[in-house]
Amino acid sequence: VRKSNARLIAWFSQKKQSTIQLTHTIFTPGERWYFTGELSRYDQKLFYYGIGNETGSSRESDLTYKLLIFDQKALARVRPNLFGGVRYRFTSTTDIQPEGAGKDGQPNYFLIDPRLTARERQNTLISGVGPSVLYDGRDNVLATYRGWFLDAYVMFHGTGLGSDYRFTRYQLDARHFRPLFGSNNTILALNFISQFHSGQVPFRELGGMGNNLGGALFNNAAIMRGIYELRFRDRQTVVFQGEIRQKLFWRFDGAVFAGVGEVGNRMSDLELDKTKIAGGAGVRFRFTRRDRLNIRLD
Repeated sequence: VRKSNARLIAWFSQKKQSTIQLTHTIFTPGERWYFTGELSRYDQKLFYYGIGNETGSSRESDLTYKLLIFDQKALARVRPNLFGGVRYRFTSTTDIQPEGAGKDGQPNYFLIDPRLTARERQNTLISGVGPSVLYDGRDNVLATYRGWFLDAYVMFHGTGLGSDYRFTRYQLDARHFRPLFGSNNTILALNFISQFHSGQVPFRELGGMGNNLGGALFNNAAIMRGIYELRFRDRQTVVFQGEIRQKLFWRFDGAVFAGVGEVGNRMSDLELDKTKIAGGAGVRFRFTRRDRLNIRLD
């Protein structure tokens, strides 16, 4: 029996930045219904590098904004491990403030980025809804040893839903887990993510690499660990990443991970020779053995 869970992440900095993120995955008795989603608020300062796959470090500029996210999927079981239903997502981006000059005394790039419209520099509400299909054959949703996870949805955003922009999002999140060498001491985890858009997409809703804040959008996964938060962003995103987890001793495990990915304005912009690469390593401490609840450091 797979267990429901909720996760709360909260931090506050001396610079008055903060994150409060609450995510959940709920199985009703007999797994007849599957609910998963997020309620989060961010008040942060992040570097902005522009839009595209070739944004140079010389564009680095400070950007602050407040972000509120509500995301919820309600899915009914169609057959064992297969669910179908609806997904709704709401985001509110307010108090958008470019701070100071850019690198080397250049203007803050957020103010002069030719890929941005004047409207995108103002407060923005995004509201979207659409059909969602999920296959979840994982043996454990917190630390999986084996199984497949496939999450696909289409989301339509428009003024009829209260959205300031009209666009459509198509997303696939596919994962596979399997033990290596005949035991659970070594686990291989693979992940493919594609996110495509049509229509006019504001900068905060673009897909991107270095998406490490997690949350429900990518099912709590970090995208291209080792790359700064949304260092590369655009309308189309493709990422493939993998991880090997190895039991070390007592409650300690090790992990190595790597990923390749690319963003582009159009599908035709995605070319193999423009692929970005990221990777790293980490340790895990098994806080609860029965539920496989880990404390991680990457």
